[in-house]
Amino acid sequence: GGFGITMVARFYGAEVVLKAPRGTQDRAQAKMLLVAAEELRIFRRLHHPNIVGFHGACIEPSSSEIVLVLEYIQGCELHKAID
Repeated sequence: GGFGITMVARFYGAEVVLKAPRGTQDRAQAKMLLVAAEELRIFRRLHHPNIVGFHGACIEPSSSEIVLVLEYIQGCELHKAID
């Protein structure tokens, strides 16, 4: 998506999606970090059966990298369903 990179992984035995911002240069990286932090704040409070679940986030303090850990939903990719 526009946010960055997504990949499927395992978290305590369950399939999840890891979502991380794309690597960018200084100013753009700072903006992506703010976008990721805002998404993290929203996901923490959002609980709805029609919205992907939030399991948590991994934050690397030395580089300020954020990776969101989200529920994996089986089916076709969203961009394919919309086209």
